[in-house]
Amino acid sequence: MNLLPPDFRDEMLQEATVCGYFHADASSRLDGLPTHTLLQSSYESGGKVWIRLIIDKEDDGVHGHVHCDIGRDGVYEQHGEFQIVTLEQLAEVFARFNGQQVDLDVTAHFMIPRKALPRRGIVSSLLGVGTETCGARLQLDGASFTIASDCFTSLRWEADEDVEYVCAQLKAKMASIINESYLCSAVASMVDDIACFVLETEEDVQRHVDSMRQPENKVRGIAKA
Repeated sequence: MNLLPPDFRDEMLQEATVCGYFHADASSRLDGLPTHTLLQSSYESGGKVWIRLIIDKEDDGVHGHVHCDIGRDGVYEQHGEFQIVTLEQLAEVFARFNGQQVDLDVTAHFMIPRKALPRRGIVSSLLGVGTETCGARLQLDGASFTIASDCFTSLRWEADEDVEYVCAQLKAKMASIINESYLCSAVASMVDDIACFVLETEEDVQRHVDSMRQPENKVRGIAKA
């Protein structure tokens, strides 16, 4: 099985975590693995990107989870606890779980230029909101939203007044199957939807929702040189 690494050419994307929990018997796939497997590799996609794989096997030998951290060089770096392997060797470990159904928790962090924010977008409309009380000025410099949707659960953002970037975190839960596009598809969905939630107006969001209702059968977010 080849492993298609996530596309990090979008400069706003800084790091992502894709954590898959086995909801069925995975004993045959976990057999022979230690309780904790720690592997790390790197690849090129808009610069050097690190990918860390953690496989935790529960004591019953039946359940566990596959945890992946993917981040830019500088956000992540080589870690002494992890065995350094090639991307091909990492794919060989993933191949043990090919076809395994998982429940995913996905988190992605972004650095978004203020100048990219639409005036009528959700972040721009809240930036600068404030009040005065007791002789002091209170100003909103961040917020956390709960998202009621089929998969996305929360959006957080913060922006210091003198900083040119907004830091945003998007979280999601979804069902998936481990295969060659497992990681790139999960991360691509976060890149697509941070644009929906932060970089678009209400009209843009509605067009996005309508388009998501159309059938789509393609692999998204594959890293390219």
